[in-house]
Amino acid sequence: MPWRETTPMSERLSVCKLAEEGHYSIAQLARDFGISRKTVYKWIGRYRLEGETGIFDQSKRPDHSPGATSEEIVKAILELKDKYGNWGPRKIRKLLVNKVGDHAPSISTVGRILSQHSPPQPRYSNARQEAFCRFERALPNDLWQIDFTSPIILPSGGRGWPVPILDDRSRYCTGLICAPDCSTVSALRCFREAAGRYGMPTEMLSDHGSAFGVSRESVSVFTAYLWALQIEHTQGRYAHPQTQGKLERFNQTLQKECIRRHTFSSLSDWDKCFEEFRYTYNYIRPHESLCDQVPASCYNQSERAFVEPDRDYREPGEGLLHRRVDVSGRIWILQHRVHVGAGLAGWMVSAVHEGGGIWTIRYRGRSICQASLTKPAAYKPRP
Repeated sequence: MPWRETTPMSERLSVCKLAEEGHYSIAQLARDFGISRKTVYKWIGRYRLEGETGIFDQSKRPDHSPGATSEEIVKAILELKDKYGNWGPRKIRKLLVNKVGDHAPSISTVGRILSQHSPPQPRYSNARQEAFCRFERALPNDLWQIDFTSPIILPSGGRGWPVPILDDRSRYCTGLICAPDCSTVSALRCFREAAGRYGMPTEMLSDHGSAFGVSRESVSVFTAYLWALQIEHTQGRYAHPQTQGKLERFNQTLQKECIRRHTFSSLSDWDKCFEEFRYTYNYIRPHESLCDQVPASCYNQSERAFVEPDRDYREPGEGLLHRRVDVSGRIWILQHRVHVGAGLAGWMVSAVHEGGGIWTIRYRGRSICQASLTKPAAYKPRP
């Protein structure tokens, strides 16, 4: 004979039926089933009122919750989530405080409401990363960061490269365009537009991409342009994107909140979309690293207005020879061709004699290279 299987529901039903038969007292039923008399009375009472459905566990949720979030607040939270789909509870609550004031619930309550009305998202464990030194400049416009992000594939098969510029102190996005190529021309176009709006920074930070100069052994076109404006150009270490961590984080936000949510067929349409996103990012979207303030609240325009640099500028001083760099990156000094770098092509440089046939080539107050011209130029017959 098989063992008789029991469940809490079947045990409760047995107690109630035996009590209805009238042959057993409440105390005896409590002893036989190993429960208290109070519990026996509870299940008998439910059984008599509701029948067999009464022996199932009932919800412990109260009938009335005075502290529950109102439907209007829940609706406002969901509307903000629909508008800013990738924002979390902290940013949603910040906008809610601006809208309803002290009636806004806590961050945890906003997160609970969002989780109740959205499907669960998978969590991925991040691999352990190498620790790096964080930095932040003291004032706005002390340092701007620039980079090219992953290209956008257009319906025609063409590509567009987003080029953002971010202020290091305030996280304010000063420039954002969709360029037709990943070139120095596109990088300088984005910089000119940003500097024309907000003035010039003290320093620019970039990686070692081809648009900015893959090597510091010679001056790149991008660096030469910045030096002409008295702007320092710093490049991070090779294979260390964390040096531009703020801009890398901005690129993730740009992908999630803008690029993945739109589709356009032309670069001009993407430029308009980027301008709308830039306004939202700077003036509406709270930033956690700024204590949930918007970047615009921490940013001020630069006092150095942008003026296109003069390529004919001659460095003042006695004993200087001024030469214009040709397209091959060379200049002529005393019948000698001296290579100074193709990045300086078209710019005016200065040469000063240090003695002993040693000449120092200078550009905008910086020493570029030295050349020894003690021997006459070697004769090279034409082939």
